[in-house]
Amino acid sequence: MGRVTCVALAILLTAAGLIASPPPPAAAAGVPEQEPNGGYDNATWLALGDTCAGRVGFTPDDASDYFRFNVSKQQQFTINVFVTATAGSCGLTIFRPSRTIFTYAMVPNAPFPWSQQRNVGEENGTWYLCVRGVNTTYSVSSSGSSVGPDQPPAVAIASPANGSEVATTTVAVSGTASDDHLVSRVLVYPEGAMPPVWTLAAGTTSWTATVSISGYVAQDHSVRIVARAEDSAGNFSTAVVTLTFTGDVPPPTPPRVDIISPEEGAAVWGLELVVRGLVTGSRPVTKVEVSPDGAAWATVTVLPGVDLRYSWNTTLDLAPGAHAIRVRATDALATGEATVNVTVLDPSTDRTPPTIAITSPAAYAVLPFLTFNVNGTAADDSRVVSVWVWVPTYPMARKLATTTDGWANWTVQLALTRGSYTVHAQAEDLNGNVANVSRYVNVAPPDDVPPRVSIHSPVSGDHLGTYQLVRIEGNASDDVGIDRILIDVDQLSGVEVPVPPGTTSYNWTAFVNLTYYGMSIITVSVSDKAGNAASDDIVVYRDNPHRSPGAGAPLASLALLAAVAVATLGRRGARR
Repeated sequence: MGRVTCVALAILLTAAGLIASPPPPAAAAGVPEQEPNGGYDNATWLALGDTCAGRVGFTPDDASDYFRFNVSKQQQFTINVFVTATAGSCGLTIFRPSRTIFTYAMVPNAPFPWSQQRNVGEENGTWYLCVRGVNTTYSVSSSGSSVGPDQPPAVAIASPANGSEVATTTVAVSGTASDDHLVSRVLVYPEGAMPPVWTLAAGTTSWTATVSISGYVAQDHSVRIVARAEDSAGNFSTAVVTLTFTGDVPPPTPPRVDIISPEEGAAVWGLELVVRGLVTGSRPVTKVEVSPDGAAWATVTVLPGVDLRYSWNTTLDLAPGAHAIRVRATDALATGEATVNVTVLDPSTDRTPPTIAITSPAAYAVLPFLTFNVNGTAADDSRVVSVWVWVPTYPMARKLATTTDGWANWTVQLALTRGSYTVHAQAEDLNGNVANVSRYVNVAPPDDVPPRVSIHSPVSGDHLGTYQLVRIEGNASDDVGIDRILIDVDQLSGVEVPVPPGTTSYNWTAFVNLTYYGMSIITVSVSDKAGNAASDDIVVYRDNPHRSPGAGAPLASLALLAAVAVATLGRRGARR
């Protein structure tokens, strides 16, 4: 027993389901733990003031109980909490360890019993309810029951009764609806429209609506009225009554057919003539058909409709002369029709080529990428049937451009190596006439890759005898093209090796003079037109014919040679 100033408190909590969660604080001695399960048995109440301390309106000094329950979104629970005490005021809080859902402050002398409803099923896990009491004794009990998964609402049409007669096209409809939670709205409509022409009913559990059945009465005078009830969770159900209309049934409104192309009286080319248009109806259209000059009706392509508005198209092959093209659309009750008269021209008289232009890249453009798009336009008084693009000087097949509007605008992607090219495009019309256009471009992405060079002969460290003139061989390469190869000896101006323009790999040979006896450093430098450079060098020796055979070099000279060799190798690594 604890202290509280409440006479009675009844709290109705609606939560969603039950799920396993982290263990709650330990139960008071003698109070069994409530294990999570698929239904609700009885809550565990514990006298733990610290659990509720810190919540709104609670202090560590308050005597308080907490109520633990677990929720999940799989099913609904109804939990009733009852607090009975002597007199005065009361307060309570329901919370999750991370946040408070709602709080009732201390209410002195509140009228009792009273109840509230709260949905706490937005977050799974363990929840606590704290009851605060002051200056009196109180007792707490709880009970609950599982109500199962959320169910769709129930709906019924009370008036007019099924099978009854109506004399006017305006019908008053009434009925009832119910749900285990809340009926959010009721919609009423005559069956046959797609999407339905809804009327929002006045009221929910008891509702009324007035609907028009004009245009929905069948030739047998029957009409169906539908009522649809929806709940707050999005569930719905329907009820239907079939009525008999006693008045005169007007003929159903047929679908409206509009032929957009070709226009009335147009002179057209008959080969692969595209006929297209729209259909607008009050009911779903089942098919659209075409008949040129009284020929058998043929079904045409119909695209999915939005708000009973459909687009359609077909292709005809017509001989030169006058033609009447009929198009009809059919729904469940009626058929609508339209006709267009055209004159088909003799294709042998068409000597006018189409027009074609390249809009990008610009003429003489420098393109910074190896892959780029060529875009353009084309037009013809008959119809453009293709646009092809190619580069005559490049090993590639002709590429058919892509388009979404009959090549009025077209594009194609090309992938070329570096260089200058003339891009060609050709348009062809329905009668075989062609037109050409070309565009000069320079494919030159930035060059930041240095060239490569290596000396194959002689090998660094070779003794070349007493010869002064030495043959040097090696290879140079660059991904774009070699601009210059230069050979020097001991950092003195040397020999430039001629390189054919546009060469990307070159096996070169040159002759150089070794001016001095002893050690010499031969350096080969290569550069490209972008200024990138690389080099390779070797150390070779020319023998002195005036030195006695077998004479050893002084130690000081050997030390000097070693120092020069170390410096040379360091310079060689840096220049690479």
